[in-house]
Amino acid sequence: MLSGSETVFVGLLTFYLSMGLIHKFRYVIGEKYTRKMIHIMNGIVAASATFVTRPSNYWAVSLTAVFTCSSLVLLRFLSKKKSVYGEAMYTTSKYESYGEVLFPVMFLLLPPVTHLDFKTYCLPVLIITLSDAAAALIGRNVKSLVISDKEEGTKTLAGSGSFFLVTCLILLIGLQWENYVMDICLVGIILLISLSLTVLEATCINGADNLLIPLSVYFYLKHLNDLHYSIELLYLGVFVLLVMWKTPIKKSLLLKMQMLNFWFMFSLCIGWRAGMLVFVPYIVYFLTTRPKKTTVVQTRWLQDCLVIGCFIFSII
Repeated sequence: MLSGSETVFVGLLTFYLSMGLIHKFRYVIGEKYTRKMIHIMNGIVAASATFVTRPSNYWAVSLTAVFTCSSLVLLRFLSKKKSVYGEAMYTTSKYESYGEVLFPVMFLLLPPVTHLDFKTYCLPVLIITLSDAAAALIGRNVKSLVISDKEEGTKTLAGSGSFFLVTCLILLIGLQWENYVMDICLVGIILLISLSLTVLEATCINGADNLLIPLSVYFYLKHLNDLHYSIELLYLGVFVLLVMWKTPIKKSLLLKMQMLNFWFMFSLCIGWRAGMLVFVPYIVYFLTTRPKKTTVVQTRWLQDCLVIGCFIFSII
């Protein structure tokens, strides 16, 4: 098991070496894949902290995140393409994502509240590392239906579908590792959690999913035993009816899915009865009307606040 100082050293060494290696071979793998390769390499190393670092040394992972985040902020706003590392991260001229800065922020927040626990730390890290990468790589290379408007970032059915499948796989294997009984109830809840995370990923812009998805996974897994299967089936039934709703998919479906996702998280946070009293009238109105001016981007601030609020609720 590594000590705290050894964890900091290994984490920073991995971060800087991966950026240097990706820069060296960026013309081989393609410039648009360099960021995802760095993302995957550092995410896997960070997830391994559960197995190689003592729980009492969780502070070392957070300290590594502080140095990493500071370096990325400097690269983004000072050097850009003036250095080897800047070229590795910013190979596209019009890139507005702040994901590379928000990614280490997640490692700053999770270790102190999870103490590097496998279920609430390692699984969220693996999901944002592997599921997000699968969605990006498959979404870029497989032609399929576009499910988001142009200003919200291009999200395709193939990309979101791959995110959903990889997330399901990680949760199934991870919870079996934690000795959960994999009955139909738990499988149904895993499918719904994966669906909720897929909606969140499809509606995040500017790299916000790098922070919001891990916090959401932590929230769901922390309250896994509080999820009621009957209520989840009701949620799934509403979603199936929503998919069959005869409205243009680009104009309203993604936004309505986002509203249902809000209801799902908010109800779990404050209790199902209170959540229904607050959200059901609004959802009924929203589902029976066609949004004209409201977009997913305009509700992003509500989504961000809700996820962060649920995370704070979980650690209080």
